[in-house]
Amino acid sequence: MIGADLAPTQSNLELFSRGDGEALFGKALLSRWLDADFRIFDLECPFVDQGTPIEKCGPAIFAPAAAMAGVAALEPSLVTLANNHIMDYGQEGLTSTCSLLSQMGIPFVGVGRNCREAEEPYYFEEDGHRVVIYACAEREFSQAGEDTPGANPFDPLEIADTLRAIKEDCDTLIVLYHGGPEEWPYPTPSLQKRLRKMISAGADAVFCQHGHCVGCMEEYEGGLILYGQGNLLFDVPDGKPCWDSGLVVELTLGEGPIKAEYLPIGRGEGGCRLLEGEEETAVLSGFFARSEEIRTPGVVEARIRERAKALSGQLGRALLGNSVLLRGLNVLTGRKPLERFYDRAARLRLFNFFACETLRELYLTELKDD
Repeated sequence: MIGADLAPTQSNLELFSRGDGEALFGKALLSRWLDADFRIFDLECPFVDQGTPIEKCGPAIFAPAAAMAGVAALEPSLVTLANNHIMDYGQEGLTSTCSLLSQMGIPFVGVGRNCREAEEPYYFEEDGHRVVIYACAEREFSQAGEDTPGANPFDPLEIADTLRAIKEDCDTLIVLYHGGPEEWPYPTPSLQKRLRKMISAGADAVFCQHGHCVGCMEEYEGGLILYGQGNLLFDVPDGKPCWDSGLVVELTLGEGPIKAEYLPIGRGEGGCRLLEGEEETAVLSGFFARSEEIRTPGVVEARIRERAKALSGQLGRALLGNSVLLRGLNVLTGRKPLERFYDRAARLRLFNFFACETLRELYLTELKDD
């Protein structure tokens, strides 16, 4: 059984702290979950009682150490820590989380004291069938470095060789990839290409987490790719609709291709629950409709253009920085920032900075060193 992102929040912190697994998952889901031979999910935040959040854009989240009782009550066989929040409280938060998991006897994967440790996969065997879990995350503020701790960063240049080497020593290879667009149920063209390459390199299944909404799936060269599981349990107080549902996936491994059953879940009272009836049908029908839709050439490209257009204002505001004058002018003119403050020649330069791998690396290095 594979679930996506889980993080205690204010609405269920008491349930986590008292280790109430049935309240967190509901009786039906917990029973189905515990019946599995192996249970995995992404632990989306550090568990730490004191510390200082790192400098980053976006929220820095954490849970108190006592909340680990709720994680243990769900009896995970493995958790992945390769995500964009595990370093939100720096090395102190990571060390505390790993220590608590070790005390509870819960294995973890996807982090380390450096990138070499972080890329180590997790092996387990059931009925003579050897399975490997490999976890990585896109590069945000959590990645491990040559001599710094953090999450295993996805490396497009090395991933194929890494997966081929791993597959030589196992029967089934499952990749948990933390990345892709948030709150968007379709893959981007480059994401689809990356995950397909993982299948070609030996992965039997690739699960794309992090998106916080139920996406779609495809079968590719005999392997399974899931573009977005939604949340396992990550309660958001502002009521974003897509955050309220997810998929727990039950995989049956053995001879031949992986068999997958998709179990829709939704928000419960402080936790999550197994959906039934019309609610279950609504989640699954949308999931399978999108899965059929992306088989049509050009659809993925069209959908990402829609998403990019919707987010164009965010990019423009980011490029304006924190200038009160420029932001004020932007509001007064009512025009998009990129159109108002950047002529076509300037926009072409910006495009080149983002598109050219070498230029992008140079400017990212400058920003990082600054």
